[in-house]
Amino acid sequence: MLGVGIEETTATTGTGTLTLTAVSQRARIADQFGLGDAVAYVVVSGNGDVEWGVGIAAAGNTLVRPTTILASIVSGTYSEGGGPISLTGTSTLRVVEHSGAVASCVPAVRTPAAAAFFNPALVCGTVGNTHSLVANRLIAIPIKAPEYPALTGVGCVVTTAVAGTCYLGVAENFIDSNGRMKPGRVLGAGGVSTGTTGIKTDTASYVPTLKPGHQYWQLVQGTSAAVIRAL
Repeated sequence: MLGVGIEETTATTGTGTLTLTAVSQRARIADQFGLGDAVAYVVVSGNGDVEWGVGIAAAGNTLVRPTTILASIVSGTYSEGGGPISLTGTSTLRVVEHSGAVASCVPAVRTPAAAAFFNPALVCGTVGNTHSLVANRLIAIPIKAPEYPALTGVGCVVTTAVAGTCYLGVAENFIDSNGRMKPGRVLGAGGVSTGTTGIKTDTASYVPTLKPGHQYWQLVQGTSAAVIRAL
């Protein structure tokens, strides 16, 4: 669902949720998107500053802006990431197609809550099942960066302890010449002990801010045959 060409204005100032106003002879976000849908947008502030992001369509013709935007131009300076810009005056918002965002930004279900937290990535097919690690075998699990993009920790649940280490990391998405998605550059990695059972966590402050709606890879590699449940 792209909705390219939708245009609305907003008198909202500052960095918060946008209250949208219809533009004559233009479609509205509410015409094309359901509540909780991800919306790739660009908003031009009354002072000329620009913000690109993936927001969430909300009730009352509002758009919830992401904690971390994709890019901005403030006072003529372009930058990626960071918080929403401070809007002034009357701003114009358009729904647009962002490179890499359209195919991966729509959540599996239409609820802002589902996109608001980084949910565990299961290494097995069913919740509650377990997976036996194979020493030195790399597991790569595709994940989508949620609306809350600041990954503050990674970890795993060890159900059967075997002395060793479970290495955990996050990698960028890479598309090869055949159009296949694969793990790319590793953004950060750490390790937790599998010598005892329980929840094992590792601080992930080394992982850069993730872009909401974009695909990344959770990487797992163990040095023993410990059994884990989720990441």
